[in-house]
Amino acid sequence: MKILRRLFGERQETDAVSNLDPFEAAQHGKTDFIEKILKDGFDALSESKNGGTLLHYAAQNLHYSTSRLLIEQGLDPQLRDKNGHTPADWASMANEIRMGAPSEAARAYINWLEEQKRNNDQH
Repeated sequence: MKILRRLFGERQETDAVSNLDPFEAAQHGKTDFIEKILKDGFDALSESKNGGTLLHYAAQNLHYSTSRLLIEQGLDPQLRDKNGHTPADWASMANEIRMGAPSEAARAYINWLEEQKRNNDQH
């Protein structure tokens, strides 16, 4: 390790969080970062170049806590991207690509999203 430090210098710590793309952060379940950018004024309804919202990206990897935060901020779990897909569709498609078929975890997440939609409709 000392040799590497001599060759390459001390490792510089960077504030990687401030350089995160909001959609990547949602995709990787960086809930604290998402909460911070929302408080700082980031529009939760912003769409990526692929037409998905933060909720769509959180759904890809079944991130409940990030999804819950976004739903609490008013994002509709049934909101469609520019291709007509809901966050549940993104979860199902991403899981199918990885696993060959929707997993139990994906089905549970999709059911949870549907339950959130029903709860929002009741309020």
